[in-house]
Amino acid sequence: FFSSEVCVMSLLRVASVARVGILRVGSPMYGCGMRRCMALKPPVRKTPISTTPLISWMSSMEMGQRVGMVELDATVFGAELRNDILQRVVVYQRALWRAGNAKVKGRSEVRGGGKKPWQQKGTGKARHSSIRSPIWRGGGVVHGPVPKDWSIKLPKKVRRQGIRVAVSAKYTQDDLIVVDDVNITSGKQFDLLKALDALKVEGKVLIVGGDTVPNTLRQAAKDLPLVKVTSHRSMNVYDMLDHPTLIMDLEAVRGLEKRYTKIETEESNTLNVFKEEQEQAATEAEAAQ
Repeated sequence: FFSSEVCVMSLLRVASVARVGILRVGSPMYGCGMRRCMALKPPVRKTPISTTPLISWMSSMEMGQRVGMVELDATVFGAELRNDILQRVVVYQRALWRAGNAKVKGRSEVRGGGKKPWQQKGTGKARHSSIRSPIWRGGGVVHGPVPKDWSIKLPKKVRRQGIRVAVSAKYTQDDLIVVDDVNITSGKQFDLLKALDALKVEGKVLIVGGDTVPNTLRQAAKDLPLVKVTSHRSMNVYDMLDHPTLIMDLEAVRGLEKRYTKIETEESNTLNVFKEEQEQAATEAEAAQ
């Protein structure tokens, strides 16, 4: 009778608390088939994904003048800035790049030492079994480095999010320069430096092209230690953080959006306002002649 009364009172107490919404039924308790109550966790509120496109100026690579405006995917260039994601991706990349090929020889790998140097007793010397023992000069190394794989695993979605966060940080800090084309007419270093000076770029710069980077650009940047040229498929978080300025052409922007967008949307329209006006004026001039 006593145990039944305790069970009834416990049920009433659990029901009254559950109506308030603070506790919920959990795992069974000992004894009378009761279920333990556990505190409710607040619902996780996810930040809604913004689909409003971002606007950025588009400049000419060689002239350094603004030729229009371009729309950027907000899910790629407007991601939430998270230092923890960048740190995880950078650690993953640096661990992946470690060679891990350091190697020394142990006593079983060093040449020689097969014969006992002298007999065990009667010489007055310390006993030894091999001249390739670690205590001998020219002997093996104890607990030395061996080839090792230093790479670590990182989820693919975290690696992809790292690219979004890095380019979003460049856009937020006004370190992203969008150009119409990264091609240089001549492969001369002087022309590339002149173009970067026209864009008011100082220090280290990362130039990202489309699927194929022009050979003239690679030739011009070959001997410049502060300039790195790559395609949008090879760009990574470490390079973007190592180079304060990021220059991307329109093809690279569209390729990056196609690979890393989070939502299926129509292709962004390029608002080349100034460029269209210039082309229209040129057409009218030709027609007048």
